[in-house]
Parts: sequence; C-alpha cells; structure tokens
Amino acid sequence: MLIVTCATEVPPNADLEKEGLDVKLPRGWYRIGVQTIRNDHSWFHLYRRRATGTGYWDFYTNIPERNCIGGFGLHAGKNMAATVTVKDPNCFSKLADQIEKKSTIEKFDVHQCRNCIFHSCWLGTRILPAARQYTTNLRSY
Repeated sequence: MLIVTCATEVPPNADLEKEGLDVKLPRGWYRIGVQTIRNDHSWFHLYRRRATGTGYWDFYTNIPERNCIGGFGLHAGKNMAATVTVKDPNCFSKLADQIEKKSTIEKFDVHQCRNCIFHSCWLGTRILPAARQYTTNLRSY
C-alpha cells in the first residue's frame, strides 16, 4: 500500500495562538468530502463531527464549540487559518488521488447552526435537506 505524506504550511496568524486561539485545524474527527475543482484550484471540504449528539457540521456553517468558526478544508495553495494547506501542489495531487482511489462515496446528513453567537446556536440547529457526500474519515491530532 502506498502512503502519501505531504509537508503542510504553518497556519497564518500564529501570533493568535499566544492569546489562546487555535489557528490550526481543531483536533477531532472529520469526514472528507468529495473533491471540488474550480478554475485551477481544488480542495476537499472537511465536515467536523459534532461535540454533542450525533452527526457532522456542514462545511458552510459556523461551529459553536469551535468559537463560531467553520469552513475547514484540505487544499494546496493559499495558506489560510483552520485549514490544512499542503505546500507542494504535486504532493497534494498524489494525496487527492490516494483519497479518491481508496474511498467509496457515501451520503450523510449535516447540521447547520443558525446564527452562531458566543459559542451557541441562537436560533437552534437544523439538518440540511440535501445530504452531502464524503469519501473517507480523517482524525486531526
């Protein structure tokens, strides 16, 4: 079995870590969505498992137990906080190939936090009507 290991960028705003804010991908379980390609860029959405209850948060929602931050992803290119940015685009390509070859696509429901303020969903949560697709799971340490 081929194992692909890629070097990643140090997240920007590392100075915020000194103030107690985590700029890295938060520890926990994620589902890796199918690869998205736009223009000359590609990435995978990462769907974080909810801290309480069951299910996963949608990529586009702000997550209450993560200081109302969302949009976690795996990509090459621009270095952004709370994402895994692979330094070498060629290595990202190999990694993407391995994720897609070793995976089966399944559907799962995702939750949306409606109006995330002060670590809580002020208008509650809901399961989005369209299920998302994922390829495999990821654990962040």
